[in-house]
Amino acid sequence: RVLGAAREQYRSAQRLSLLGLTALRRARGSSPPERLAALLAVFQLAAVRNVTDHTAGMLEDQGLRDAPVASLAAGALVGVASDGRDLGSLLTLPDLTAAQFDRIVATQLQDVARQAAAIERAVRPQVTHYVRALNLPSCGRCVVLAGKPERSDVAFRRHPRCDCLAVPSNAANAGRLAKDPVEAF
Repeated sequence: RVLGAAREQYRSAQRLSLLGLTALRRARGSSPPERLAALLAVFQLAAVRNVTDHTAGMLEDQGLRDAPVASLAAGALVGVASDGRDLGSLLTLPDLTAAQFDRIVATQLQDVARQAAAIERAVRPQVTHYVRALNLPSCGRCVVLAGKPERSDVAFRRHPRCDCLAVPSNAANAGRLAKDPVEAF
């Protein structure tokens, strides 16, 4: 079963990533590190909001109505690189190629969305599991893990360029969302 809200979240994330890459590429040559960091932070905030906007829909697609017990403080997630350093210093590393720059921007957008998704799962009492949703084409590693229910406290195993989603669920629904890896093809 493919969840419409999960599919829409993925499409929105791809659009945001493309818009962010385009904007940051344009600004790269003529902007100081602080401007680049501020621009990326704008897109990080949009990535967080994309997750929060679609989480309830993913649950509703499963017949779950689970209000969060706390609100996500989106501003606390943005403006910092995944490794804790300042975004400006990351975006202006010496001898950074265009491909490396693009990968950094994409990774920072994906990572902040993943953090937001983990928080969204944590603040919803009924969400006890998640299921990996593929975005084909996918690698063999992800296909094997597709649809496999995991407890929410178990880390989502990723690899570079992984674009799978962790669809929030509960024990009963996670099993229904499970797929045979062969079905992915």
